Amino acid sequence: MLLAALLMTLAPVCAFAVDGQVLINQPILNAAGGPYSITQTGSYKLSGNLLAKDNFAPLIVVGADNVTIDLNGFTISGTNVCRPGGPPNFIFACSFTSTQNGIEGGSQNLPVTNGTVAGMGQYGIYTTGVGSRIDSVTVNNNGSDGIRIGSGLIDKCRALYNGEYGIYAIGEGGSVQKSFIANNRSAGLSLNSQWRTPRIVCRTTTAYSRCK
Repeated sequence: MLLAALLMTLAPVCAFAVDGQVLINQPILNAAGGPYSITQTGSYKLSGNLLAKDNFAPLIVVGADNVTIDLNGFTISGTNVCRPGGPPNFIFACSFTSTQNGIEGGSQNLPVTNGTVAGMGQYGIYTTGVGSRIDSVTVNNNGSDGIRIGSGLIDKCRALYNGEYGIYAIGEGGSVQKSFIANNRSAGLSLNSQWRTPRIVCRTTTAYSRCK
């Protein structure tokens, strides 16, 4: 019994899927005692929903290049709610704003796929590196931008009811394609001329927000 208890105590705070991906879930996030920090190249996958422990700290921080995060159909969520009001002024308000991001990193080649990031105090996904790819992700009800990206590809995503922009690009080049963007406060998109936007739907149903 004592040996078993000792082995459990010494076990690393991580788990692996059958295919070698590193699994992330709420108990692992709680055990990290703060943001879940990724410092090694590799493939990471959620095995459950993640809920923010407070309204300020990011949930996942990426500090290595060539990291893949598969949300695996799950949701990274905070408690923020952003929505437009009714006529005549359509005043748009969020529950709170803060420095909290769902996923953040400045690394190169960061794909994030297949899930939802919602209710953060600041950005849903914040990646400033080169070669990011956000694929099949919904970002909604975040206090600032749904996605703030350096350069790369945004494909088959939805950006809805975010407190500032749906998608805001700070890098020099990339593409937003096959995505749906609606009802974000400042605008649906903020992209420079080197970004391409094939086959997107950007619309608003309020007088307060616009596409770009």
